[in-house]
Amino acid sequence: GASLPSSFVNDGVCDCCDGSDEKDGRVECANTCAAEAKAALGEVERQITMIKTALAERATCATRGQQLIDDDRKKIAALKDEELAGVISSRAKTEKQIALLKEFKSVADSYAQENSSENDGKLNEGSDEQSDETFHEPDHFQEHGYDDLYAEHMDDDERDDYEDFDDDLYEAYDPNTAHQRAQELKESKENDGQKGEEDDGTSSLTAEDCMEYKGDEVPESGGLLGRLSSLFKKKSQAAHHGGDVDDGRHVAMARGKIASHCITLLEDRERRELSSIESLKRRLSEMEAAAELPYGDPPVLRALKETSVRQALGQYEFEHRPFDTVLQYEHGRRIADLGKFESLTEDESSNGITLHYTNGAHCWKGPKRSVAVT
Repeated sequence: GASLPSSFVNDGVCDCCDGSDEKDGRVECANTCAAEAKAALGEVERQITMIKTALAERATCATRGQQLIDDDRKKIAALKDEELAGVISSRAKTEKQIALLKEFKSVADSYAQENSSENDGKLNEGSDEQSDETFHEPDHFQEHGYDDLYAEHMDDDERDDYEDFDDDLYEAYDPNTAHQRAQELKESKENDGQKGEEDDGTSSLTAEDCMEYKGDEVPESGGLLGRLSSLFKKKSQAAHHGGDVDDGRHVAMARGKIASHCITLLEDRERRELSSIESLKRRLSEMEAAAELPYGDPPVLRALKETSVRQALGQYEFEHRPFDTVLQYEHGRRIADLGKFESLTEDESSNGITLHYTNGAHCWKGPKRSVAVT
């Protein structure tokens, strides 16, 4: 039974549930012991139920948290070993292919330089007043010139190809304008019915075509290398008055023409691959840092990440996004960012956990906001 001070006995107040403290008959006390016991038992049972529910929820969160951590690790591995490794491998192949194409272009450029030197020499010879060849040149050669004369002996299709062919084949490559050049090529291809500056057929080549190009005929191009070689051969024959020319030279020139177009496309592709690599590396770093957060053992707190709790307090509402941020609202409108997740601390005596958020929005004429959530 309960103990009471003597002054509480027969003082007219029923202190004991059974009224045993009032025996002088001045007041009649009802026996409430059974009702109070029942209420106390009900409260104990309520608390037991709450604890059981909390423990069950904790166990569920622990299981869910471990599953999420396992998924995080799988995603990190997939990003690192598949997606990132794939782009790195692709970039290495692109770099290797560009190097091969530059070799083709270098050979073609050297031939173009030789042709230019030869033509300059012929022009100098033709300007010599003592040259018998020039003096005795037939009138129709002087009137039309060698190239026009050669074109007269072509059929209609050959003449069209010959006249449309671009003499300025090898512009100096400027890496600072490569992206613009690639964009121009793309826009040229999108303009149906319009001929772009790559009217020789190279404009139809895609980056994928260029990746497969090894110096021989381009698949699905309708014999592009052969057509370009033929055009180069005709130009060479015209320059040599229709005589024999070196077949290897005009094939190399055609190969260089294709390579010149492909270098522009693939260097643009390589820039995009490098940008993708940097983006994936940043994403990987963020994912690895998130995977190392102190979620507990078992990792109950991992199940709370990517969830949110919103609660009213006075005129304000606060939204907690665990391991991310805490936001403040007024009348449904967000008014402040109270901070980004900084750290987690544990109180061993109470087994409590506190999440610390810092570097929030500035207070009015004050420091940046911060908040701790327990």
